Amino acid sequence: MAPDYREAVRWFRMAAEQGLAEAQYGMGMMCHNGRGVAHDFRDAVEWFRRAARQGYPEAQYKLGHMLRTGRGVAQDCREAATWIRRAAEQGLVESQYDLGRLYHNGEGVAQDYREAAKWIGLAAGQGFANAHFALGMMYKNGEGVAQDNAEGAKWIRMAAEQGLVGAQLVLGTIYLLGEGLAQDAQEARKWLALAAEQGHEDAGRLLGRLLEHLAE
Repeated sequence: MAPDYREAVRWFRMAAEQGLAEAQYGMGMMCHNGRGVAHDFRDAVEWFRRAARQGYPEAQYKLGHMLRTGRGVAQDCREAATWIRRAAEQGLVESQYDLGRLYHNGEGVAQDYREAAKWIGLAAGQGFANAHFALGMMYKNGEGVAQDNAEGAKWIRMAAEQGLVGAQLVLGTIYLLGEGLAQDAQEARKWLALAAEQGHEDAGRLLGRLLEHLAE
């Protein structure tokens, strides 16, 4: 049976108007995705804001994301960072990762690689693949942490094992060059092939060159 989004909206709205933060967040998602109501980013922002003010972390994150991208509201990276931080401080993994990226890029906050590594590290500790990859690259490049190729390779491998195509490409090149892991052409071939199978063109080109070299 197909979901009855209109009926869901009716119940969400009743509870949301009585101040239930979870229902306000639900209404925001319905407006955001155009399910059971007209697609309307502005209404979504208003519902997210109501729930966010009550401390609902998922709403704080969504509000921050919409402020960051300017969907349904004037773009405001500083306010976005404020809401994303509030959700991150409650342990929401996506917010921890995004806050780390904001610090890394100096977006809405002063650029600070140490703070970036802190928040990305917290997200990585919760098993978030993008955070594994980002933390690995920060170790590889010495951004906010002591440069350490072996530590970088460890985190990048975790992301690659979760299917993150960029991490698979980088892990393949790590094995190819022997940076942080013992040089291993067969492991390089394996990870580049996995990335190429996901459509990564650079991985496909590197794999082709590696196969030519192995055939010589």
